[in-house]
Amino acid sequence: MNPKKTLFESLKNEKIIKNFLVLEAFNKVDREEFLPDYLKDLAYADAPLPISKTENINQVSTTLFFIDALNIKEGQTIYEVGSGTGYSTAILSILAGKKGKVVSFELDKELYAKAKKNLKKYSNVELILGNGLKGWPDKAPYDKIILFGATDEKPDALINQLKVNGAIVYPHGTILQTLTRITKLDKGFKKEELGEYRLSKLIK
Repeated sequence: MNPKKTLFESLKNEKIIKNFLVLEAFNKVDREEFLPDYLKDLAYADAPLPISKTENINQVSTTLFFIDALNIKEGQTIYEVGSGTGYSTAILSILAGKKGKVVSFELDKELYAKAKKNLKKYSNVELILGNGLKGWPDKAPYDKIILFGATDEKPDALINQLKVNGAIVYPHGTILQTLTRITKLDKGFKKEELGEYRLSKLIK
């Protein structure tokens, strides 16, 4: 069994990912395309891997769990902070579908250039070089928002750009973070804590 198939079966059997469409999207994206040549053989080791001098690509199970927590529907507009080399963005793109859209921000110029190259075939992705923590009000509101990096502050600017019944997931904390999901209701918000993680901090 090839490494990708092995990881797919492991994730399916462990039932960590509730939405099978997320696993199907994982199957459609080749993680090795988003890694430097010397790490391609490790693409399906479920571990974070370096993609620049300061940044890592998150381990597959973490990426998929974060995405799964959003319960993305086809046709939705997704806002992402922390594109990296574009792996998570590609999975989001597949889940959003042709009628949906992914707006993704990456602050690191080197990673942005790599993501731009890697995401050429994903026509529903708009990749932006810049700090995405303040959101993009001109394109708001968004159905779902996801942060692939830690923040020690509640991202109110992003939360305020959610649609009603929209949700945001983000790792909240410093060294050890709590994956937090906030859903915007007709009146107020619902907050849930979904587990602990260690991710690099997003640069403000």
